[in-house]
Amino acid sequence: MKFQDIFEYFKNPPPTKLCQEVAACFILSVLIDLGDSDFTAISQYLKSKHPAYRVSDHILYIARNFLVDEALILSYWQKQPGQGRPNQMYKISVEKQGEALQLAQLWHRYLGE
Repeated sequence: MKFQDIFEYFKNPPPTKLCQEVAACFILSVLIDLGDSDFTAISQYLKSKHPAYRVSDHILYIARNFLVDEALILSYWQKQPGQGRPNQMYKISVEKQGEALQLAQLWHRYLGE
């Protein structure tokens, strides 16, 4: 290790990997910001809007399944124009909007906003 290595690390730090708890808050934030979305759009949103953060698909699936099991988000199928099969879409449950909003705010707090 050299001093220059330390400066380079802080100049270009590696992406922060999200745990499932933070990923759940992120998913809710995306659905609040973008509205109904499919899994791919949710995953791509993190890469495009927050490149300093990464989440594995596995962790994202765990977080999504938790949110579905807890009825914070609902899924439905929607046919997209020009595509053969429908996409599974996700939306915030009307009954759990308050809880979803609180958890989404935790994502923004995590970002330091």
